[in-house]
Amino acid sequence: MTFRPAFAVTAAVVGVLALAGLAARILQPAIPPPKLNRLGAEASESLRAAAGQRIDWRTASPEAFAEARRLDRPILLMIAASWCKAARDLDHECLSGSQIQNYLDRSFLCIRVDGQDRPDWLNAFLPVSRLRLDVPFEVGMQIWILDPEGKPFDFIGRVPGEPKFDRRELLARLVQARRGFEELRASPGVPSKLAQAQATDQAESEPGEMKQAAVVAALDALEGKIDPANGGFPQGGAQRPSPIAIRLLLANGRLDAARRAVGPMLRSPIVDWVDGGFFRQAASADWKQVEFDKVATVQAELVSALALYGRLANDGLATEIARRGFDSLLGEFLDSDGLVYGCRIGDEGPRARSRRSSFSPQRLYAIVPDAKERDRVRAVLGLDVRANPQAVPRLADPEALATNRVWLDSVLDLLRADAPGPPKYANPKLMAVNGLAAARLIEAARLWGDQPRLEHALALLDRLEAFRSGDDVAHSLAPSGGDADLRDYFAYADAALQGYLATGRVVTLQSGLAVLRRARTLFAGDAPGVFILSRPSAGGAPSVPEIADNVSESATAMIVRLNTSYGRLLSGGKDSTRETQAANAVASRLGGLLCAPTSPLMSIEASGASCALADIRRNGYAITVGPDAQALADRLATLAPTAFVAPAFGPVAPGLRGRAPGAYWVSKQSARGPMGVEAVASRLASAP
Repeated sequence: MTFRPAFAVTAAVVGVLALAGLAARILQPAIPPPKLNRLGAEASESLRAAAGQRIDWRTASPEAFAEARRLDRPILLMIAASWCKAARDLDHECLSGSQIQNYLDRSFLCIRVDGQDRPDWLNAFLPVSRLRLDVPFEVGMQIWILDPEGKPFDFIGRVPGEPKFDRRELLARLVQARRGFEELRASPGVPSKLAQAQATDQAESEPGEMKQAAVVAALDALEGKIDPANGGFPQGGAQRPSPIAIRLLLANGRLDAARRAVGPMLRSPIVDWVDGGFFRQAASADWKQVEFDKVATVQAELVSALALYGRLANDGLATEIARRGFDSLLGEFLDSDGLVYGCRIGDEGPRARSRRSSFSPQRLYAIVPDAKERDRVRAVLGLDVRANPQAVPRLADPEALATNRVWLDSVLDLLRADAPGPPKYANPKLMAVNGLAAARLIEAARLWGDQPRLEHALALLDRLEAFRSGDDVAHSLAPSGGDADLRDYFAYADAALQGYLATGRVVTLQSGLAVLRRARTLFAGDAPGVFILSRPSAGGAPSVPEIADNVSESATAMIVRLNTSYGRLLSGGKDSTRETQAANAVASRLGGLLCAPTSPLMSIEASGASCALADIRRNGYAITVGPDAQALADRLATLAPTAFVAPAFGPVAPGLRGRAPGAYWVSKQSARGPMGVEAVASRLASAP
């Protein structure tokens, strides 16, 4: 036997590979591009990601569901979002396999939905039941198996942090689902367990009494879920920043609990120190296994929540991170029309590191060649890969922000300059995204008293006029934008509300009120306090009560909060009861859920609904009157940042018109004042 040296074998392999690569380049023009399916013409990045699959994907439409009924075929409904790594993994590693593609085409009618473009689908199935399970639910990657009538009978999902699906496992699950459908057909008239649960969830929110004890119990449950070592609210070993849960604690005086939740998170890699803002989630309780997607609405809500936390806790680090997140949204996230993209798509590479946001020893060596300086950078930014395998910068030494700010910013500029090109964004020009971003950024800038940032946020508010036509709003400014849903209308009304509170512009308030009232007409359900999220005639999701705050505040919470706020502004006028009645009707149904033996409002994802219920029960808010009403309101808002504080202009607080200038404390339809802002702030702080 002749011995062949290893280097000779290597050289031969390299030579073969080089010849193969050369042949591929020569033959490439002769190889036809893969045939695209129906999704190839879609504007959505998430839908186009599946355009090369040999699966006859359809978008959610009445025609698609009608075809399933005609064929008597079960429906595989995949809800995916561009910001979801699990959905990308499923596409790349499972749905690209020919065996799965062939089986899907033979056995199912396949429908795919972009979860960010159509957020009404994110909570379309088991919206209440799944909250009671209190486990992390990967909303950006859901596979529901429906019967031809659109009723669910099986589910294929993944918990963050669990191993990925492989092709054999997914195929086995699909075969099992198809057999389940055959069993259903063998027992006509007998609904599946999931279909029964869906029907129960749709009917469960019956009116009931709101009990303060239940709200307190929800707060206690939330506080009990804070990780004592890592902060946050981990579920199943995974961590997501939870801005609305933080706000719920702060609005109800639980500052110490908020400190325990927020402090460790701010010092973790979930904060993006290179570009500003926050990554969407970590697949580990200690925040170290980051997934690099970013969602604009989560960013905006975190900016607002951390602005509030920084004010109440006197935490400069929280304020600084919030300001960097603000600048990121109105910087890197803006498109050519000055509108905010829906998300930034993660760029994971080998070893789960980001090409843009991870700084391995080799990369750091190239950026900072001086050994002593490199050691300093590694220490301040926690870039020891033994403790931080993903090599994502985190502020391991927060003192550097106060004592070495110029040096720290220069280092971050170096890291940013080394990035391999701009990030990839998706979901542009969506009304709901831009409205919610404008609302939360205006809120934060007003709290800071930061006029330059406020002007930038108000400019985004002004751009929303491109979506509005009379009292209606468009879902998107993209050519194939689709029909507007309830969240689109509420997002505009929210941004207009915050714009009025920050500026006193009456025309802004009037526009927001008109759009809010239009939404209540268009999306009214068949009973008081019931609203539909979208119109089924346009291919919208089933009508269900949306309680979960998935990637933004739930629609149910928004109904209560916005109608309560507009009702307070108009309180005392002849037309002031409509908003208050709408808020109370929805809150009554939430009260019914609170009375359930296992309340879904104990879930972290239901923090928005709990926050809205606590707010509607709060006794007291403030109105300022006179030529200096705006300045008085702004000052009072900084002294009582969790309270509702508004200036009185135009139709606001007609009962105070003509009264002496100053600040008034309003409680149970009576106004006391004028008082000094400190006196009113004291009353607001003590109001139950």
